[in-house]
Amino acid sequence: MVDTTTTTATSDIVMNILSQIGYAGPLTLLIIIIVFSLYSNTPESLKMSPQTYIAIILIWQIANIFLNMALKQIIKEPRPPNTQSINSIDAIKTANDYGMPSGHTQLVFSQLTFIALILKNKLLTFIAFLQAIFTVIQRYYYKKHTALQLTIGAMIGILTGIITSFFIKKQKKQ
Repeated sequence: MVDTTTTTATSDIVMNILSQIGYAGPLTLLIIIIVFSLYSNTPESLKMSPQTYIAIILIWQIANIFLNMALKQIIKEPRPPNTQSINSIDAIKTANDYGMPSGHTQLVFSQLTFIALILKNKLLTFIAFLQAIFTVIQRYYYKKHTALQLTIGAMIGILTGIITSFFIKKQKKQ
């Protein structure tokens, strides 16, 4: 006979670990992009200095965050009812705490797209894909976003990742 208390406790622990990984997705992928890029000489292969490359990466991330904030203010779609917080940082509420589009999802899918198009490392792309999936699951599981908010966030993220990749490739040609 299976002890349901042990099974439930184990599944809660596993879900909490995966949720923490998912919550940290944007920061984790940003660190991976910077470290891998510098380690693999990506800036030099793109014919730019490491400082310029890092500046572009940081500007892209900040622009992505501001785009998300602006879209939330324009759309003003609330988060689902009964949202849960994964940690004390997640519990901080803002004056206009809207859910459309999902910022976490937008960032991780933008970063996943960038990794696939610029870094072109299959293992890293697979890891980024898993990170993006963990992030989506965490945001949905804790009722931070609806499926539509997550989908729109992913689509915007893919678009911003493509635009940033195009911009960096265009800089290489100049």
